[in-house]
Amino acid sequence: MYRLTVVATIARTKKERHLASLAGGASLFAGAAESKLARLRAELAPLAARYDVMVANPPYMGASNMNKWLNGWTKKHFAESCRDLCTCFIKRGMVLARRGGYEALITSDTCMYISSFEKMRKLIIEETSIIAFIDTRGTNAHPDVFDANAGWVLWNDKSIAMKGSYFKLNQPIAEKEAGLLEALANPDCGWFFRRSNQAYRIIPGSPIAYWASDSLEKIFSACRPFDDTLQCREGIHTANNERFLRLWWEVSNKLMVHGAQNLSDIDRKGRWVPYCKGGPFRKWYGNFEYLIGFNADLRDKMRKQQGCVWPSQSLWFKEGGTWTAISSGCLGVRYYPAGCLFDAGGQVLVGDNCIEAIAALNSSLYNVIAELTMPTLNYKCGVIKTLPDLRRNNTRTIVTASNNVDIACEDWNSSEMSWDFKQHPLI
Repeated sequence: MYRLTVVATIARTKKERHLASLAGGASLFAGAAESKLARLRAELAPLAARYDVMVANPPYMGASNMNKWLNGWTKKHFAESCRDLCTCFIKRGMVLARRGGYEALITSDTCMYISSFEKMRKLIIEETSIIAFIDTRGTNAHPDVFDANAGWVLWNDKSIAMKGSYFKLNQPIAEKEAGLLEALANPDCGWFFRRSNQAYRIIPGSPIAYWASDSLEKIFSACRPFDDTLQCREGIHTANNERFLRLWWEVSNKLMVHGAQNLSDIDRKGRWVPYCKGGPFRKWYGNFEYLIGFNADLRDKMRKQQGCVWPSQSLWFKEGGTWTAISSGCLGVRYYPAGCLFDAGGQVLVGDNCIEAIAALNSSLYNVIAELTMPTLNYKCGVIKTLPDLRRNNTRTIVTASNNVDIACEDWNSSEMSWDFKQHPLI
């Protein structure tokens, strides 16, 4: 179908005009040209028409798998939805359907929530109304299996008041049909939801988070984002970690610099600085294993590496919270003291009262919020900074969070993985 769509966009091109001129003449090729022109017009006519209902099961192809021509063409004509061929058809369907008509498609479910499809989601939210949505992703789904797709029914018009019907079919494949029928018969089954497009405008990134409660929507509406009072950033790209990073036990203690306040401290006192680099899931404190070589000599060599980037220099050496950008578990934020540098994989938040921000992000509420805004377990600072800031400078929360950091620090230091290890607590 995408081939026909391409043909439709180049109607009345030089080739068609050439065929028309041949067909209208008395040349030897007039008969063949007339036949080809008739077939071309027969293909174009349905694509030039407008319909009450448009139904499609389009092909899936990520932009990275497209050839150069198709990639460039989709970027030009489908800028909001060009990340996948199947999502280009959503926009194309909005053109084929009349105003007030309907569009029904089956697409990949990843376009519901990942950041690269944000523009496409905003197009749907602003220009159409979601009538029905069938989410077929199972608990053990793989994107190559039809257990991880999304069925859309869109009304090609806008209605603020209209609430769509949503079906969360995470049952095993053999039970999905029965689950859908049960939801139709019994809306209180637990996997049927009602939401209007308006709800998705509130949540950063506009994910199709139809299961979000009214209370969560109010939180996003009422609270300012973390970005208003905190700085959330990613850190250094050395472009050659093997050369510039070391595990702390690979380096002489005499060359390690703790508590550095600036680059001059490193140049005067040593060579290697504590480095936040993500690591396994852990809350409150820990994962201090890496050092970065950052004295004047190594800085000069690092600058010469192609791909080396030093963002967020104003946050270097300040205390804050860090987390693992890509995780297999839930969001876990750890306190780190002043004197550290940080990596792209160990992103940070820095600012006043950061300990209460760490407490908030480690709470069960923010794990629910993270599931809405970062369901792929990519905890990027660009999303973290847009989350609602629920801090109220609560003394009890700050004291509890500080105690949690102390307990986690003691636990970390009880392991030989810590440079502050003294002896095992059982000895």
